[in-house]
Amino acid sequence: MNDNKILIFSFIILLLLEAILATSTVYNPIIWADVPDPDIIRVGETYYMVSTTMFFSPGAPIMKSKDLVSWEICHYVYDILADGDIQTLQKDRHDYSHGQWATSLRYHEGTFYVFFGSYGTNKSYIFKTKDIENGKWSRHEINGMYHDASLLFDDDGKNYLIYGGGGEIKIKEFNSEMTDFKMGGADKTLFKTNLSGLAGEGSHVQKINDYYYIFIIAWPSGKGRIEICYRSRNLFGNYENKTVLDSGVGSYSSGVAQGGIVQTPDGKWYGLLFQDHGSGSRVAKSDEFNYSSDKLDLVWQWNHNPDNSAWSVTDRKGWLRLKNMTIASELLRARNTLTMRTEGPACSSIVKLDTTNLKIGDFAGLSAFQFNYGNVGVYVSDNGEKYIYMANNGGYDSNNDVTASRNNIVEQTKLNGNEIYLKLDFRFSNVENDGSASWNIDKVIEVLYSVIQLKTPVVMPISISSNMNMKNGILVIFHLMHLNLNKLL
Repeated sequence: MNDNKILIFSFIILLLLEAILATSTVYNPIIWADVPDPDIIRVGETYYMVSTTMFFSPGAPIMKSKDLVSWEICHYVYDILADGDIQTLQKDRHDYSHGQWATSLRYHEGTFYVFFGSYGTNKSYIFKTKDIENGKWSRHEINGMYHDASLLFDDDGKNYLIYGGGGEIKIKEFNSEMTDFKMGGADKTLFKTNLSGLAGEGSHVQKINDYYYIFIIAWPSGKGRIEICYRSRNLFGNYENKTVLDSGVGSYSSGVAQGGIVQTPDGKWYGLLFQDHGSGSRVAKSDEFNYSSDKLDLVWQWNHNPDNSAWSVTDRKGWLRLKNMTIASELLRARNTLTMRTEGPACSSIVKLDTTNLKIGDFAGLSAFQFNYGNVGVYVSDNGEKYIYMANNGGYDSNNDVTASRNNIVEQTKLNGNEIYLKLDFRFSNVENDGSASWNIDKVIEVLYSVIQLKTPVVMPISISSNMNMKNGILVIFHLMHLNLNKLL
């Protein structure tokens, strides 16, 4: 393949618009935000991409582009994946690090297909639609979690799934209806990498001319991430391999993670990959609500499944209203946390909060949302007084489960009045080559009310943990939760 180029998805969103389009040079990262595990296709003149959002709802965002550089969300594959205790934060259960996993996107004979597995449900899913931008997706469930899978529609009319982890890549054959696997169909291991460490996963398969190509990532012990390409003329035959990328592509020296390849109309091939890149994640924009109906713009996602009876953008024109319907001891257990990606290399988020209806024990405000979170907002004390506060996760430890989280107030001052402007400043640029936490300075700097300013910054290092989204980052949220102090003591 000639003219191969790498476009990096960092874990922090950077959309290069006019400046990119006006020049012939594109600089990485093209999207500085949380867009992990991308898979990409082209249909006609339009590129489509899917990425991982795990426990957020709606899930499996579909993005589109005309130039591989400027992207916009055009649809989601599902609104709700499942609705049990895990997905609704009930009975001290959660779906952090689970939910919708790395996803495969393909187009075949007029139909768009999506496949992914979920460790939260221990099922895998096949979704289909004729209209990827506006259509309804049909859904078929398969028992079992098929890790980091990739769809292949072969030239002979047979359809397959390439999947696996731990350095063992497998194949399984679908039925002709693409609703389940074929009874008695192909089911075998294609190859093993025989590497140590993260030995191989993230399969992306393509049939190009006479060869089958399977791209995987690995993170061998003592080395950075690498991209390996396996190829064979026989789908089930002997595969040869070559390391095709062993570089941070100019940043962070940590290599890059999985992604897909796509051919442009003029015959060039591009790789679209992502890279763990500090704590950045979701875009912070201005007003993105439809106040004529209770409908959110596509940039918004809820943390886990929302309680749709507890929010509205029509009850009070020009405002998002959140109501307490359940008691939560701290942020990560609270329902109806509304999120949006932050943007690198720096961004700010500002909201006006009306605290008139807050009751004793209520907390409301903004959060830099990850396992090691930072919050700014207002709470009502037991004597009914309101305080502006700044807090972090006092139970955070990379070895802990998220259930150890607790709200730790680090600074507060009394609020006089009911309305307050809250502001978060994010800076993602000072991350050392080794990803050092001490220099990954993502700061929540200001809480503003009239001339009052809480000046002590909350410094949050990267929080990559198997106990929460392994690719998580900072999320801008509107959050209202009820903390009943008497019941916790």
